[in-house]
Amino acid sequence: MLNFSTLLPAGHQVLGAYEYEGLLVFLSYLIASAAGYTALAMADWVTTSRSRRGSELAKLIGAIALGGGIWSMHFLAMLSFKISIHVHYDPLQTLTSLLIAIAVSYTVMHLIGRESLSTTQYLLASLAAGLGIAAMHYTGMLAMHSVAQQIYDPLLVAVSVVIASLASLAALLLAFRLRGRTGLRTVWLRLLGSLGLGFAIVSMHFTGMAALTLAVPVGFVPEDSPGMIQHLELGTGIAIGTLFIIMAGLLAAWAGERFHAQRLRLERVSTTLDQISLHDPLTHLLNGSSFIQTVDRAVSQARNDEQFALLMLDVDHFKRINDSLGHALGDELLVQVAQRIRAVLDNDLPLARYAGDEFSLLLPLGTRGDSQPLALRLLEQLRPPFELAGQRIAMTFSLGIAHYPQDGTNAGQLLRSAGLAVGHCKRSGRNRSQRFANELQREADDLLSLEMDLRHALTQGGLHLAYQPIVVPDGRPLALEALVRWQHPTLGALSPERFVRVAEETGLIGELDGWVMRQACADIAQLHREGYRDLRVSVNCSALNLGDRLLPQAIARALQAEDLPASALILEVTENALMHSLNVAIEVIGEIRTLGVRVSIDDFGSGYSSLAYLSRLPVDSLKVDRAFVRTIPHQHNDMAIAAAIIAMAHKLGLKVVAEGVETTEQRDFLHANDCDFMQGYLFSRPVPLPQLRSWLQQQASVTALPA
Repeated sequence: MLNFSTLLPAGHQVLGAYEYEGLLVFLSYLIASAAGYTALAMADWVTTSRSRRGSELAKLIGAIALGGGIWSMHFLAMLSFKISIHVHYDPLQTLTSLLIAIAVSYTVMHLIGRESLSTTQYLLASLAAGLGIAAMHYTGMLAMHSVAQQIYDPLLVAVSVVIASLASLAALLLAFRLRGRTGLRTVWLRLLGSLGLGFAIVSMHFTGMAALTLAVPVGFVPEDSPGMIQHLELGTGIAIGTLFIIMAGLLAAWAGERFHAQRLRLERVSTTLDQISLHDPLTHLLNGSSFIQTVDRAVSQARNDEQFALLMLDVDHFKRINDSLGHALGDELLVQVAQRIRAVLDNDLPLARYAGDEFSLLLPLGTRGDSQPLALRLLEQLRPPFELAGQRIAMTFSLGIAHYPQDGTNAGQLLRSAGLAVGHCKRSGRNRSQRFANELQREADDLLSLEMDLRHALTQGGLHLAYQPIVVPDGRPLALEALVRWQHPTLGALSPERFVRVAEETGLIGELDGWVMRQACADIAQLHREGYRDLRVSVNCSALNLGDRLLPQAIARALQAEDLPASALILEVTENALMHSLNVAIEVIGEIRTLGVRVSIDDFGSGYSSLAYLSRLPVDSLKVDRAFVRTIPHQHNDMAIAAAIIAMAHKLGLKVVAEGVETTEQRDFLHANDCDFMQGYLFSRPVPLPQLRSWLQQQASVTALPA
């Protein structure tokens, strides 16, 4: 132990034993623990704050709470010091000790805000903080002025610095361990840690106090309990004020923690929403919008000589799976397709379910590359049958390819080019791949232009009907086939095959067939009013419209609008149209015949020509395809087929119309084989309604039919 007699000033003696006020000691420990808890809580706010301003605010609040708490604990502990001399405190030195405590605490909060600290940094920071706390303590002790002189034991002073440093090290370790964590367990750990920190801080203070010896002049007469009641009142007031400040800091920490927890929940929800918005929920691939962003990003980052390919793959006849097996198995098929595609690709290649049954991927090609090998591998990977509900179902796929920058310089252009290539694959037989070519773009532009012009022609005029008579063998007219014609304003007369195909591909076929139906009914009604009451009109029905269950109602409205009997109308359908959806076609034709409208099979012999379905169809007549008539009398096989069709139709109770009759030899052969009706250039070409009237008048005079 240090011999203080050697350190006493001349004429001084050691003051007697010291005592402490228990209540103030307890309050000092409570304040130190509360300050530690607040600091630990604010440390979490410092590390989780997204803004610099928020982080600095958390550091400041934490520094004031911790530094103020440590200083208040120190000041209360000094007020609890019972000595028999009068003591007063120097305001400037007392304020200096408070500022030291806050500065040290701010430094600690700043260190906590870092990502991490090395072992050396931990030790140096702890030592610096310990020295700062000791400086605060001994500066505050020096603010205590009295007749006594202060003498310190260097060993105990060093011990107090060590305790303060260890307390700082524990605070740093605990703050780093608990930051970013939430929950009841974290609260308990923080509470236990703060109690330990409070004990360490109090221990440091009283170790420093134990290092103190007061020397008073020889002959000094001690005072009786000088100012102890005032010290107790002052200490209690300081304790309450400090606790209020600490509680305010705790409230701010609690609010920050709640805000942080709420933000974490919002971030998790946002992440989930991002996953949903960027990925397809069925296949977990990228969705269309995120794939577009990926392509645009690749384009913006591409070097001058860099190339890549966009591949778009479409499942052929996917609607057939949904219709026959149900949408659940259709979804299962898409999942299996996605898995097979991914198995061929590197994991970092962007793959998306772009839309419906379309998949798209982006393939880097470097400065030179060929996408065709990957396209072939994909088609080969998808060739084996798929297992769906215990069934093995083989599917085919159409794959379109577009290269950057040759076929497009942004996502929209590349996707359009690849889509055009897919469409060409489907028109060319499917189950293949196709690289985009400029001809495909020109075809698409022409198709769009014709579509717009056809829409205008349907609504503003531009279409007209030509009629070709259907006659009995002696030339008397029985019916008229309505044939649509279009005189394009710039392209001239377009073949029906061209613009009817456009109507079918663009969804205008319903409007086109409807216009023909209404116009034909109006024209035949006018001819009836002119005296040709026995004439019927025959109109063609597209395969796409024959599957429409509302078609009978549309026909009924067209007849009613012209007050036309149903027997005046004949609906012509092709074999391929019937086979497109046979069961539905049978139902629709049955309803049409219930109206009283006759139904005829057009171009018989050019399609399936199956007796199995012919026996099931509720039709009235059939037309022998012109291919069998054109070669009469030179091709004996065709003559035999034509004669057989006529005989077969009669056995089934059907009337027969022969198309394409151009010579008297053809007429005579068909008449000899009991063909019921004929149609062709031998009798009349398709002509507009005014010329048809002239032809009807000539025929009436030749055959002596009443007009």
